Amino acid sequence: MSLIKLPKKDEYFMILFDKISNKVKGIIDFFSSLGIAKKLIYIYILIIAIPVLSLSFYTFYSLKESFYEQIFNDTRYSLDIISNNINFNVETFQRIENVVSTNKDLIEFLNTNTEMETIDIIDFVNTDIKELERLQFSNPNIRSIRIFTDNKYILERWSVLFAEHRIKDTMWYKKLQNRQQNSCWQLNHIDDLQVEAVFNSSPQVSYYKKLGNPQKEDIGYLQLSMNSADFFPEMYKSEDTNSAVFIITKNSHLMYENYENEFVKKNRSAISYIKSELIKNTNGIEGHFLIKLKDIDLAVAYKYNKALDIYVYKVVSTEFLLEKIKNTRSTTISISIVVMIIASFLVYISTLKMLKNLKLTVQYMRKVQKGELQVEIPVRGRDELSELAHHFNKMIVQINQLIINDRKKHEVKKKAEVRALQTQINAHFIYNVLETIKMDAEIKEQFEISDSITSLGKLMRYSMRWKNHQVKLRQEIDYIKNYIKLLNLRYDYYIHLYLDIDEALYEREVLKMTIQPIVENAIKHGIVPMAEDSVIKIKVYIREQKLVIEITDNGIGISPTQLTELKYSIESGVAEIYASEGGSNGIGLVNINERIKIFYGEEYELDVISKEGCYTKVILTIPCLDSEEEVLNEKAANC
Repeated sequence: MSLIKLPKKDEYFMILFDKISNKVKGIIDFFSSLGIAKKLIYIYILIIAIPVLSLSFYTFYSLKESFYEQIFNDTRYSLDIISNNINFNVETFQRIENVVSTNKDLIEFLNTNTEMETIDIIDFVNTDIKELERLQFSNPNIRSIRIFTDNKYILERWSVLFAEHRIKDTMWYKKLQNRQQNSCWQLNHIDDLQVEAVFNSSPQVSYYKKLGNPQKEDIGYLQLSMNSADFFPEMYKSEDTNSAVFIITKNSHLMYENYENEFVKKNRSAISYIKSELIKNTNGIEGHFLIKLKDIDLAVAYKYNKALDIYVYKVVSTEFLLEKIKNTRSTTISISIVVMIIASFLVYISTLKMLKNLKLTVQYMRKVQKGELQVEIPVRGRDELSELAHHFNKMIVQINQLIINDRKKHEVKKKAEVRALQTQINAHFIYNVLETIKMDAEIKEQFEISDSITSLGKLMRYSMRWKNHQVKLRQEIDYIKNYIKLLNLRYDYYIHLYLDIDEALYEREVLKMTIQPIVENAIKHGIVPMAEDSVIKIKVYIREQKLVIEITDNGIGISPTQLTELKYSIESGVAEIYASEGGSNGIGLVNINERIKIFYGEEYELDVISKEGCYTKVILTIPCLDSEEEVLNEKAANC
């Protein structure tokens, strides 16, 4: 048997070099044998094809990377919103728990060791129990507020107060009984205490806290509950086919109930695998990573929530993105090949066309330079200048969209600033403080002070709550009554309020804070300078299917010159001559008139009649309607 002699290293490279040289020589010989036309075609193809194809692959690779980065950024941003919502709900629970824990009357009641008088029980129900019900009503997402106690002297009051034996077998009760901690959370559980008229089996999130005092460590337990769909709203969205939210506790328990989510339906068999990958790749309190699921990448961002001891994950499928990139790549490459072939045969024609397109593009650019943004270059062909025109059109569309977005952002910012001004003080805190002062005044039998604080509290509640622009006429009149009651404490003279209003009209709706600023103007500009007992009359009646509101004072009146200027100001909306500078929300007569016209239409308005030294009358004319919906319907009909 003969041995095969392997070539040495230098000999191997020499053989390889010879093969490559022969191939190159063959290509050169083939190219040399071609005609000029074919040579130009091959040259154009080589010059264009190599850079275009290389650039296309590089661009699509970079595009894919940038898209992945964008997905991670969007996912992290979405996760921040989810985490903020969870933290807000946790803070809501803690605020309510703090209010209950610091309620001395409630704690003393739970700690009672004697039979209670009926009047004491009634008083407790009408104060503390009602306060708990108001807490739940003011937080509509709260499903229930419950207190459990083993005090035999306290009777149950369902939906709020229960006997402790009802929860003896619950896991959270046993956990708190072991005195390992004073509070705990329970996520996505079914309420086993069927106290509602119709048992609601939807999952809920609950917070439990021991209640105690210095004499007795544990006198009861507080339970606050919220539907899981309200606590984790993003987790229960079902319409998204490309993403889902998962929550995993620190002991690796997957909490997911929304099996109607399209993403979960599509990947139901892989949920266990996804869970294991989420846990395996989690490192630290927040981060992001990719999970390989078959041929699809799942982009994942996670964040740890310390209050609930959970990890929140946002999982987004990149399938739609990759499919789009592949289609775009194939389409672009196909188009490029076609363009290269056509360009090889039509170099001269394409050159003329490019020059024509270039000239057209310059003309439109000059129009944009002069400020004409509503332009669109007719895109002809698929060459570079046509692409420039296409991107120029897209740029113009984006500029217009940015202008629109900037206007929208400005409007949102203005609304946010107004809302911030309306809610810059903690109304709930002020109400509690006023209630405390009121109770102290009643204990000390300072009933005048107590009544004043009651009026002030009602005044503040009304002026701070702007959920609706429309209110009942009765609410506006009650606000004015409290306002004048407080003013009569302030001044040495007395202001009489006379109402000429049919009882049925009290249920009609008016724009909030339209009558009070007028009353305030009347007092400031008409009655205060006179400094003596006076009368303000409010008359409401229906005339020609319109609601007419007249506010009349017997103050110093307005001079003819001032009245002319005032009416001009109201009609033109130029400036506030007679506006109240210290009134609620700084609303003047001009603003009131503008609000009426904007909300109801141009045919409704404000008018002023006055006689110097005698009286001033302000007349409001608005639609005689029962609801804001009817207002909008009538306004639409007039349009």
